[in-house]
Amino acid sequence: YTTHSEKVSETVVNTYHISKEKVRVVPFGVYEQYATPERNGARKELNLDGFVILHFGMIRQYKGIPILVKAFDLLPEEVAESSTLVIAGEDWGDDPELVPAINRSKYRNRIVFQPGFVPDQHVPKYFAAADAVVLPYLRTCGSGVAHIAVANGRPVITADLPAMRECLNTYEGASFFPPGDAAALRDRLMEAYLRWVKEGPKSYSFQGPSWEEIARQYEEIISGLNVR
Repeated sequence: YTTHSEKVSETVVNTYHISKEKVRVVPFGVYEQYATPERNGARKELNLDGFVILHFGMIRQYKGIPILVKAFDLLPEEVAESSTLVIAGEDWGDDPELVPAINRSKYRNRIVFQPGFVPDQHVPKYFAAADAVVLPYLRTCGSGVAHIAVANGRPVITADLPAMRECLNTYEGASFFPPGDAAALRDRLMEAYLRWVKEGPKSYSFQGPSWEEIARQYEEIISGLNVR
């Protein structure tokens, strides 16, 4: 069995009573195919301006997106009016709180809600345009979205969950807040905003395993199997 983090490995062992020796951790890779330097063109094409806060990916209840909307509402008016909150991704319809939270937001005019599937060729535009990628998950085993953000060098603000700590532990652009805490998330947004005002768009580098190394680990696992 393989998992993407030590925490998930522990969960698999304890839930299914599997010997720890049978579970190997192979980390996520960075999705370089979604990386692009075309920031200005992407912002123009998506009609975005100011400090762009992005939540990307399938819209599900466990992802805690209403907490992000609440945190956005807690920003000072001058900050929120200088920012754009983008929520983009396929809506699975299992979060009844999200649309009401967006509609009653006092900064509704600064929220771009795009609940639809985003084709691969359009994915890089959102990350190129973003100044911060926010992942307010209530629970998760990992995040492909985080690894797209990392590939683009974007600051990542995420709930402090073990799997997220593990996958971003070498990424200088990561910051964390307690899961479900909108006020703490507001504080992280303010920090990112003030850094953006002072330094402009920020890009970070990531030191993680290459796809070649990940493939080698899977080859090692497969070669050790007794397949008949």
